[in-house]
This record gives sequence, structure tokens and C-alpha cells, in this order.
Amino acid sequence: VAEPVLEARVFDMTDAVGGRNFGQGLRVLSELYGLDQDPIMILAILGKHLRQLYTARLALESGKGAPALMEMWNMKTSWQANKLMRCARNCDLGWCRQAVRLAGEADLAMKSTGRERKEVLTELMLRLANGGAGC
Repeated sequence: VAEPVLEARVFDMTDAVGGRNFGQGLRVLSELYGLDQDPIMILAILGKHLRQLYTARLALESGKGAPALMEMWNMKTSWQANKLMRCARNCDLGWCRQAVRLAGEADLAMKSTGRERKEVLTELMLRLANGGAGC
């Protein structure tokens, strides 16, 4: 049995969130918890993907496409950039901005409050879903 690659599974989770399928995003998160993945590592990758999604939305707003996103993030293939651009079409700029801010707040909470890391990460996913009208 092969263990899923963390980055790929978190990308699946981000893709689900961007596609307004928050239930699927929470299922992927639950699966990662079941594999004993460290919540702070999940959050680090999720934060990166949310920043990439925000950048993709900014690229759309300015009339740029996947090649610009690839250049900004030094992506080697167009697959991820194209997927992010499709996802960004479902999300408005305000939601993307808020998602990045919420991920930063979750990072700070994990590192400074002593709260259970899984609780903080799950709360982040629920807050993303709650603001999902813009995505």
C-alpha cells in the first residue's frame, strides 16, 4: 500500500475547497489525520496552495494566464498552473484574500496559543467553507 504524497493530497484538498466542495476537502483532511500527518505541515502546504490560488485570481483579474502563474511560482509544468487557473475562476478576489489571511491566522494560532493543532486546522477549513459564497 502506497502512502499518498502529502503535497498532492493537500493540493486535492485545495482543489476541493476552490471547487466549493468543502465536504470533500474535509474528507481529505480527515484522511491526512488518519495517516498521522503533522497538522502544521498540512497547513504549510495548504497556505502555499491558497497563496497560489490567490495569485491565479490576481492573474485572471489582470488578463494574464497560466504562463504568468508558472513564471511567478517557478512551476515546471503547466498542469498545476492550469488547474489553479480553473479553480481561481470559481473564487472571487475577496475570498482568495480572506483565505490567505485565515491561513496566516491559523499558522499563528498553532505556534502561539497552545491549542490543539488539528482543532486549529479543522477550524480553518470550516471558516473557509463559511466564507465559501465568494468561492
